[in-house]
Amino acid sequence: MRRNRLVVQGAEELPQVAYTGPLSNYLESVEGAAESGNIVISTVDKGQEDDVYVVHLPGLDPEAVTPGSADRSSGRGALTTTDAFFNDAERLGDAVLEALRQQGAPAGASVVLTGHSQGGLAAVKLADGSSAVSQKYSVKHTATARRRGHISPQPHQPHQRPHQHPVPKLGGGFNGVSSDRHEYRYDYRRPEEAAEDSDSGPLDFLSHDYGHNVEGIRSTESDPHGELSDEDRMNLDELEALLRGSASVTAYDTGWEPVP
Repeated sequence: MRRNRLVVQGAEELPQVAYTGPLSNYLESVEGAAESGNIVISTVDKGQEDDVYVVHLPGLDPEAVTPGSADRSSGRGALTTTDAFFNDAERLGDAVLEALRQQGAPAGASVVLTGHSQGGLAAVKLADGSSAVSQKYSVKHTATARRRGHISPQPHQPHQRPHQHPVPKLGGGFNGVSSDRHEYRYDYRRPEEAAEDSDSGPLDFLSHDYGHNVEGIRSTESDPHGELSDEDRMNLDELEALLRGSASVTAYDTGWEPVP
């Protein structure tokens, strides 16, 4: 790890989009953009207020770690996973800083971090106040899908983690929730999966799927069983307000290179 660095190798401007709804709508919109790069940044125009920069970090690229054809230079491969788990995503943080610089984000700008799988773990690490990203920018929220691992204290940090049950369910007391951090987890299983065999046990592969997570988050947001507290709803509304608006989107390609 010390002899390698993660660098931004290119950028692709994508069509402008309008984020018009809650977190699930944003995650659904950004999924296609993630196919074009390893860091996706949306500059959300807030009108008379300062822009908000929403950083999305996709999950592991399975092709980059396929035995026999593994690509160690991939920005979404094994080295990035190692960086997230054992290095507090420091190298990825360097690449995010460079991408934000290229995006035109000024120091102190409002940033939202989102991610799926290993990208979600990295988002939580970068939201920690000791990270270079948090020291340069004002990280307002993080939102992760199927993120495993350590959570560091960060105000208003919605975290979605799926479990296999037919209905969404929210609960506290998970991963050290404290007064300065608000966290959600949801229990969700697609109705057809629950109907097919309610006793089949966890379908971990399906629960990890990005689309499955978006469905679970959307079901939680609709709150059909009245599980959301007033504070839950306030935090979700805060996040939705940050995401809402017309956005210029850029996908940044990254790769690992030896340190000269």
